[in-house]
Amino acid sequence: MKRSWTILAAAVWLLTACSAGWRVPPASPERQADAPAAVPATSPPEETPPKPVIREDAPLPPLSPAAQALLRQVESQRAQGQMDSAAATAERALRLAPAHPEPWLSLAGVRLAQQRPEQAEAMARRALSLGGKTRVIRHRAWAMIAEARQMQGDSTGAREARHRADRDA
Repeated sequence: MKRSWTILAAAVWLLTACSAGWRVPPASPERQADAPAAVPATSPPEETPPKPVIREDAPLPPLSPAAQALLRQVESQRAQGQMDSAAATAERALRLAPAHPEPWLSLAGVRLAQQRPEQAEAMARRALSLGGKTRVIRHRAWAMIAEARQMQGDSTGAREARHRADRDA
């Protein structure tokens, strides 16, 4: 039993020494003669500049012609100031393409125009979750989030969101 405790204590000491970065002392001179010759140390590698961050820009799946037509109608209604109709049309487009970020961004824009920043931010975040690998979607969504946060009086959050939008501009 005493021997197993000794082995356990030695193992714990060895693991502690290795994890703390301690080195095992070199072998005695007699043992070093038997050991193979050490490989000469090479010079440290030259410092390489950091690689640039590569922003993914995945293509979006196609939007159905019906959903495209509804989104064009939303923009027309917004231009005419018909925000309630634009919201209803955007919601119809959203029912046709719930997994596409464009209807979410369209409805977020309508909610901003309706002075509903909390809803606009939530919809822009949903668009980010669906199309966040596409630079244009990230830019538009973060710009809307910045505007929504500014409307809510969150200047710091708006500045941060604008910074994120500018990275993808």
